[in-house]
Amino acid sequence: MRLFKWPNNVEDRLLHSTEFRNCLDFLCYNFRFNYLLCRRPSSTMNNRDYKNFTQGEIYHTYNRGVGKMDIFRDTQDYLYFLLLIKHDLFPAEFKVKRSKLNPYVKKQLPADSFDLIGYCLMPNHFHLLIRQNQNIKIGVLIKKITTSYAIYFNKKYERVGTLFQGRFKAVHVGDNRQLKVVFDYIHNNPVRSELVQHPAGYFYSSYNEYYNKKQQELCKIRKYDFLK
Repeated sequence: MRLFKWPNNVEDRLLHSTEFRNCLDFLCYNFRFNYLLCRRPSSTMNNRDYKNFTQGEIYHTYNRGVGKMDIFRDTQDYLYFLLLIKHDLFPAEFKVKRSKLNPYVKKQLPADSFDLIGYCLMPNHFHLLIRQNQNIKIGVLIKKITTSYAIYFNKKYERVGTLFQGRFKAVHVGDNRQLKVVFDYIHNNPVRSELVQHPAGYFYSSYNEYYNKKQQELCKIRKYDFLK
């Protein structure tokens, strides 16, 4: 089985491209699974109540393209979205000073504001499993990532208008048992959608960070290694 190997630096990563099979159009999220199998009434936040994020808690966040459209059309799109995540998770690696040549510098979040536990980018939607470490709401992180990505996407494909379908959704993960269920669910998305036969064969999820150590680390795999 051929595993994806990340290029060594950001520039190469953005320019790196491989053949990727045609995207299948399918429902971004199995709500029946999420609510019937994962939810616990005492620990689940209302999907539309974005003020209820709590420091020290874990949330499964997700969203899809407006009208179920593909939001990732080629390798560069996937890698740019991951680069945006990395920019806010590891700000020390992106210290850019304001200058006459670069007057606009994107404001960064404080280091260690969040733990990324798992992720999967599908052709028309994304899943992020995140722990909020400080009193900075997860909504701030998601808004920064999706807004920057929408600007990039619209410019690249010469389109205007909304890219994502409304505000992102979030489900509180109440305990380790529920965390393990969601963790496995996220990584098995490509298999259920028949994009690959095994999670290890899908390039744009955190599966190989945990199980094969074959790509860069965006997740705190040492901290959450018990999920394997």
